[in-house]
Amino acid sequence: MLSPEIKDAIIRELSELVSKSGHFQYAGRYCEQLCVNLSEICHSPHILLTSSGTAGVEIALRAAGISPGDRVLLSAYDYPGNFWAVERVGARPVLLDVEASGWRISVSAAEDVLDHSAPAKPRALIASHLHGQLQDAAALRSLCEKHGVLFVEDSCQAIGAQVGGRPAGNWGHVGIFSFGGGKVLSAGRGGALATSDPMLAQRMVIAAGAGSGPYAMSELQAATLLPQLNYLASTNEACVRYFASLAELLQTQEVCAPWVGNIANSAFYQAGFLLPSRHEATKPLQAKILQAFAQAGISGGSGFPGFHRRSTRRCEHGVPLRNTSTLVDRTWVLHHQVALDGQRNPRQLSELILPLLPSISGLP
Repeated sequence: MLSPEIKDAIIRELSELVSKSGHFQYAGRYCEQLCVNLSEICHSPHILLTSSGTAGVEIALRAAGISPGDRVLLSAYDYPGNFWAVERVGARPVLLDVEASGWRISVSAAEDVLDHSAPAKPRALIASHLHGQLQDAAALRSLCEKHGVLFVEDSCQAIGAQVGGRPAGNWGHVGIFSFGGGKVLSAGRGGALATSDPMLAQRMVIAAGAGSGPYAMSELQAATLLPQLNYLASTNEACVRYFASLAELLQTQEVCAPWVGNIANSAFYQAGFLLPSRHEATKPLQAKILQAFAQAGISGGSGFPGFHRRSTRRCEHGVPLRNTSTLVDRTWVLHHQVALDGQRNPRQLSELILPLLPSISGLP
């Protein structure tokens, strides 16, 4: 079991910090070392530590000069904080539908908006790797380059993943990471930005303000994160093994794991699964699964509620977001700790889930 070992490593590091420090600095050797290590992981020379991944998205937008009146593309299925970050800089979210079989942005939908939106072309695109499924980052980066659009690659759920032969967070003009509560690397709060563009890096520092400001990470947070980096690869490997086995056991009931074809390169904060689209009562089935998880003490959830119901006063969505609206009721997720705590192996977990889905196997 990895979880106790990781906790012990954190306690040792924090104990050393407290015993050796007469006071805590705003930033010091822990923050400096964390920047070095993150740079090595994501192959980006410029790292800025922040108070959260959401703050990182806001800083990236401000650093690119995005301001009131600008438009920003993002998925209609995404973490709500990304929508709020766009609003905080005064810009207007422009929603994109997802693919029919998962949580990835439809590249064709993004291309259609960018090809037909002159002169008020969006200034940025935010794309998040979610629930173990990785975005088509190469296609999105190419599209952004073609139209002169900032590509913000949200890798808050995918640190350590490989996307098209490159680390997650390396495809974007800026990559975003999160160390919030429950993440694979967690300090309760915290985040980071990564970029290879020195000019953008300088602007990010300016947008974030002073090291003692509201967007900064503390030495305590950095000290908590550093020992966890030693376990990142083994944590991701354990999650890949566990969720691959679970997906294989569940496929007999047509439960879809959109990440399974690329699982060796993925990383899991949460592993997402989809109920069959042909089933008439996906919402009750979703609720039944989540109730069983709660009763068994298993950390799971329903993913995100999506933005497809949000008023056009707050955002743009010129076409019906059909895939997103369907996807929300089909999604359920398992926290990565399920793969690490040793309480249930994949077969035991499948034996809890499969009886809840008796009608699916009989679908025509």
